[in-house]
Amino acid sequence: MTSKRIVMNTLCIILLVSLFGPAASSSVASSGPSELEDIASEIASLKERNDRLNARLDDRSDRRWLAGDRKAEIRTLVHDVLADTERRINRLGAPLGGGYSDAHGFHLRTADDTFKLNIHGMVQTRWIFNRSTSGQQYTNTQAVVDNVTGSDSPLGPENGSGLQIRRAKVTFRGHVVDPSWRYKLETNFRSNGSAVFQDAYIVKEFEDGFSIRVGQFKEAWLREQMVSDRRQLAVERSVINGFFGQGRSVGVEGRYRNDTFDITVGATNGMRTTLQSAPTFTNFSDAPTEWSFCGRFQYILAGAWKDFRNLNASIDSSTSVMVGVAGMSQKYGERSNTDSLFGFDPNQIFLGTSLGTLDGSMVSGLTADVSIKHRDLTFFAAIAWQQISTRTQGSGPFVVGTVPFEVPRINPWGFVVQGGWAATGEIELFARYSCLDADMDDLAAPPALALPLAYGSSVSSVITLGVNWFLSDKVKLTVDTGLNLDSSFAGITGGRLRGAGWVPTSSSDQWNLRAQLQLQF
Repeated sequence: MTSKRIVMNTLCIILLVSLFGPAASSSVASSGPSELEDIASEIASLKERNDRLNARLDDRSDRRWLAGDRKAEIRTLVHDVLADTERRINRLGAPLGGGYSDAHGFHLRTADDTFKLNIHGMVQTRWIFNRSTSGQQYTNTQAVVDNVTGSDSPLGPENGSGLQIRRAKVTFRGHVVDPSWRYKLETNFRSNGSAVFQDAYIVKEFEDGFSIRVGQFKEAWLREQMVSDRRQLAVERSVINGFFGQGRSVGVEGRYRNDTFDITVGATNGMRTTLQSAPTFTNFSDAPTEWSFCGRFQYILAGAWKDFRNLNASIDSSTSVMVGVAGMSQKYGERSNTDSLFGFDPNQIFLGTSLGTLDGSMVSGLTADVSIKHRDLTFFAAIAWQQISTRTQGSGPFVVGTVPFEVPRINPWGFVVQGGWAATGEIELFARYSCLDADMDDLAAPPALALPLAYGSSVSSVITLGVNWFLSDKVKLTVDTGLNLDSSFAGITGGRLRGAGWVPTSSSDQWNLRAQLQLQF
């Protein structure tokens, strides 16, 4: 503004000079040459000053233009740098976001949702007290020997107690490519410190509720087994699950689910049964079965699928009802073995007796269950039945070569009924009754083998009472006690019994006291 004012003043002076110059010329002329020279010098000085001011104004205008042009160039440069940075990031992979939440645990996820990883963990530490008049080292094999000889020979002290780490798991789950490609890897640390994977599978979800799963997983058979270890009502599952529970196997299954019902069918390398322990980690060269199929149907009468993730009660829950039925069938082949036949090793009963494979043996079964939740109550009941046809080959001290060995067809069955009441938001009381008839009272055998394979009594009748204290949504303390009213745990291996706080027995009134602290993250 100052420069403009100077220019205007200069122009006004020039104009005045031009207007009054003629009038003053006569007086100037009479004034003498010195005055004219002074005026001319002053005009020249003013013109020079005006030229300098104009030059400065032109220079500032150029600078404003250059500043605007420079801004445009800088803006273009910044855009190019950002674009180059994005290209470099894309070469390295999409940016990751992570954190922790109660619902998803520790998680990592890309911004474009092409990758997701959730990490979970669980530790179950138990204290067990068990009293059995048959002794703490008693075995199912000894139970059969005692039945044959009519004797009663306890092994070990009647009382046993101590601590155990029942389960210590780390689970990785999420998706890759897009949310329709899901995966799960779950490891469990054994008592000797080694880690083995339990679940290891891939799921592809299609439109309209269809999906397919391949890998190692729990087959769709008993619901009690399908519910996660950390979401059980008592310290451990029932003896019904101990006998009929499917464990895990390698296979493939297809599934359809909508808001009301769920249908799952699968084919695997074989399901765990009382004839042989779980065929986990198998492949084409050592699968124990020629074929193995299972299928399950579940229907929701009230509620939603999320209501049935656990078997616990909660305060003021809505009414939820679900029923389910399932079936299974499998035939054993030449790669099977008899190391855990009917819950014991028959090769150890008599010296020199040896059994071969289970080639030709078949197991088929059905199960049905109902799950109900209403307000602060929960209820679950299930029944299971199997038909078992056992074929093998045996040799003994009085047999030349081998002879066919065929156990008469047996039909074990059992049921479990359990319920819980959420007394408060932290305290839950529960009770359970389970009954198992393994149908192994008298398993006749060819006389030449002198191998009776009979428990004498094969009924288990167990009452369990207990309480859950939810210290938080991640920490739970469970204390319960159980009593077997009958004198057997026929058909259940010693390892599975001890994992649940029981021991093999041939006497009634075995009881235990169990306390478990469970932490999950």
